[in-house]
Amino acid sequence: MTTPMVRIQDLSVEFGRGAQRVRAVRGVSFDIAPGEALGLVGESGSGKSTLGRALIQLIQTSGGSVQFEGQELMGLSQAQMANLTGLSRTTINLFENNALNDLGMVKGLHLMAVLGIELQASPLGRPKNALVMASRSSSVSYKEPMSAKELFDALASGAIPPNKRAHVATLIDELPVGMIVSAVEEAAIQAHVSPKKIWRHITQWAKDFQSPRRAWQ
Repeated sequence: MTTPMVRIQDLSVEFGRGAQRVRAVRGVSFDIAPGEALGLVGESGSGKSTLGRALIQLIQTSGGSVQFEGQELMGLSQAQMANLTGLSRTTINLFENNALNDLGMVKGLHLMAVLGIELQASPLGRPKNALVMASRSSSVSYKEPMSAKELFDALASGAIPPNKRAHVATLIDELPVGMIVSAVEEAAIQAHVSPKKIWRHITQWAKDFQSPRRAWQ
């Protein structure tokens, strides 16, 4: 029989004391085998989020056992949990509250492992028409789109058309870094300049727009 990757036994979570005590999770038990996915379905307030937070020790449990690959998690210190998952409680809390900006590659891979997501890389090189893709993605929220030529001219010269500043701000703050990298490399080839020159333009734009994205800091 396959050893469970995750084993939950008689897990309970209670809030309050005395007459005010509420049992949010009561005696939950289940196993998750390697490669298996488990979905929790229930009405709002049924304890799904509370159970998830209890599993990773974000809230205190009132009883039961949580094992990961045979190791008991109940009672581990914050430092021990961080060492096991590669993520601190602060990182997990920020992720849960959608307040996390850019993750570094190491933390990102750890988080994907915790969530059971596998990253596969393809050796196909940079996508073609990167300027077209970047300009279209930057224009989704605007009535008047930014063309690939306008984006190329801005990247090559460092001068943003006055009516496209919002589009460029969206590119800097929201587009995947990989898409921006591909657009920079394509623009550098077409303009016969070093990519470093274009990166200097983008870095200056990020400073001018006061971008909160850590990639530009």
